[in-house]
Amino acid sequence: MLNFYNIRIFQFLILLTLLLSSCVDSERNEDSNIIDGQIQNNSEEKSTQDIKQRVAAINIETVPYIFNNKKVALLERKLESAGGNEKLNLLLTYGLELLNAGNTEESIAVLD
Repeated sequence: MLNFYNIRIFQFLILLTLLLSSCVDSERNEDSNIIDGQIQNNSEEKSTQDIKQRVAAINIETVPYIFNNKKVALLERKLESAGGNEKLNLLLTYGLELLNAGNTEESIAVLD
């Protein structure tokens, strides 16, 4: 009979130890989640800043089909000061950029 009670007490102590150790681990996990969240926020900010810097460094004159609206505005400014053959070349480029930007009617008017 004494062995039976000793086994039950031993099982209770093991169960209590497991229960207490699981509580400590959850507190550690909460702390590590907070730290991980801070690290993730910092990396997101760095990524956002990196993307903004890379977009700012793009030369819109050399990109083939992206930023067509910005290219159109740039070409409009260049057309104001251009003359002769340069103006004809810029008009052709301007018309094509209008077309690529989705301004079909304006593009047709310029190219006609």
